[in-house]
Amino acid sequence: MTPWQYALLNTMTGPALVCTPNATVQAWNDEAAQMLMPDVRDADAVQEQLHGTLLTQWIDADAWQQLQEAASTEAPTVIVQLGDAPRRMQATRIAPQGTPHWLVRNTTPPAPRPDPSHDLLRRLIESMRTPLASIRAAVETMQQYPQMGADAAAQFTDVIAGQGIRLTELIDDASTAYTAMYRTRRALEPMGGAALLTWTQTAVQEGTDVPVSTSQSPSALTVHLDPAMLRQGFAFVSDRFVHATRCTALTICVQRSDSVALLDLCAADGQTVTEARVERWKDATIPWGTTMMQLTLHALLDQHDAQLWVEQTETGGSALRFAFPVVPANE
Repeated sequence: MTPWQYALLNTMTGPALVCTPNATVQAWNDEAAQMLMPDVRDADAVQEQLHGTLLTQWIDADAWQQLQEAASTEAPTVIVQLGDAPRRMQATRIAPQGTPHWLVRNTTPPAPRPDPSHDLLRRLIESMRTPLASIRAAVETMQQYPQMGADAAAQFTDVIAGQGIRLTELIDDASTAYTAMYRTRRALEPMGGAALLTWTQTAVQEGTDVPVSTSQSPSALTVHLDPAMLRQGFAFVSDRFVHATRCTALTICVQRSDSVALLDLCAADGQTVTEARVERWKDATIPWGTTMMQLTLHALLDQHDAQLWVEQTETGGSALRFAFPVVPANE
């Protein structure tokens, strides 16, 4: 493979290869090798069997002619039978270093990947069938024989209780797996200090009925956040904070301290909040609508490599302080 062929194919998405005008294969990317020779895994074997062969071994000569003719039209895509499957392909005439070649690409959209949450739901339903059947059988038996003795009835109630516990465990396990899967598919987004201040005000205001104001403009900083997930966390903790302090207003400020961004949620008045109480909030499950999500504040903080603690203000009130890592200026 020449340097220009390597550079060209390295920019392609999906199967692509370089041919001479007579359809002789000269270079290809990994996707093209997999498309043409799906059963050959060894790179040396692919090189030996593919280089210098004719593309018309996989598509007929008429299809190759159609690809070349369609290249100069407004509809360059041609449906080509390759193996057992029809594929959408395009050919583009190129002339690097003055030598004519053809770049042939498979433009067939990739098959959609199955949603892993569907498989998780399927396995949950299958695993629930046995305990549900046991509970139903026990209930129906007790209804059919209402005069059964106390010992027999106790056996059936034990079955119902045991299978009920099993159902709870299955649902908890599925919820934990779903939450972990959801978190791994989420990406943190950059957010500047000014945006963080106004965004937090909106998120906190959604979680409480008291007025929420901002103060102290942040210095230049950028943090990485998952806004959708963190919004739930801020709404949750602000609601707990307002009820615990019984304050009438909240103030938010953002400032930088060395390599961290400090976000303070301050109660304007009311009672103080202890560190022990905040630690209990971290282990509580955050409501997440009607989904299977079971996310704790502690897990949400871990995802952002963040910290949360409570501080007492000079006026005798309390403030929740979040600390987020600041993105270095060169990133």
